[in-house]
Amino acid sequence: MVLGHAAIERIATGSRFTEGPAYYGDGRYLLFSDIPNDRLLRWDEITGATAIPRDPAGYPDGNTRDRQGRLITCELGSRTLTRTEHDGTVTVLASAFEGTRLTGPNDVVVKSDHSIWFSDNGAGIRGNYLGDKAPQELPFRVYRLDPASGALTIAVGDMERPNGLCFSPDESKLYVVDTPGGTKTTHVYDMVDGKAVNGRVFFDGTPGYAERLDRCNESVRQLLGRRSDSTVRLPVLACNPKWITLCLVISSMEHAHDANPSLLARLLRARSAHCPGRNRGAVFARAGQH
Repeated sequence: MVLGHAAIERIATGSRFTEGPAYYGDGRYLLFSDIPNDRLLRWDEITGATAIPRDPAGYPDGNTRDRQGRLITCELGSRTLTRTEHDGTVTVLASAFEGTRLTGPNDVVVKSDHSIWFSDNGAGIRGNYLGDKAPQELPFRVYRLDPASGALTIAVGDMERPNGLCFSPDESKLYVVDTPGGTKTTHVYDMVDGKAVNGRVFFDGTPGYAERLDRCNESVRQLLGRRSDSTVRLPVLACNPKWITLCLVISSMEHAHDANPSLLARLLRARSAHCPGRNRGAVFARAGQH
């Protein structure tokens, strides 16, 4: 990915493995996860200061906002999906499927009907770096949660290790990244009657891979996409030893109408933790137009 008009500015450092950026346009700050350090961080766009609003934080990974602006977090350590209420209290939305503990929610997106879709891929139970090593009790899947009833159903069950996910702008398609030990692919599913069906390979990222997909919208669709179809262009994090790893992250655009559009549309996450030979110190960066 190349943005010839953008200059990169480092905004935060000192973390070990950053993930899950969620931008709050109404407060002009960015929340993100530092998984191995088991903390949630907050970068203030106005002052440039970084604070730690939650430590410990259940080894947080993916974050997003629901339709009411509340923070939804995937926790690898506690192996739960949580919601931070407006008063700061934390509600556990999902911790088990049919009585068996989840393997560890990884990434999450909220649909316009308020349903919450998240991948569960055991990243935290593989060792003690991103969580606590534990046996896998369920297959790796994508789940759909109805927040009103609390009903949890299997949305995608035919992938080896589902990771990043997002909907197309009209929500007619669901895109999910698969990051197993072998071939790394991104799949697309048709949305029919609220269900993801007719899954097929959208693109094969091998020898690199796509990891994170952020919410797609018209602004993103017009900006960039490593691969595209007639409907949507996807911002992805793709890793290859020959590349500097950058990802355009657009988080909760519908909640950011009062944010700086230039900053929001060009917010970049730079992370080298997955790339051999790169600086292992994770940072966040933004890019401004020159």
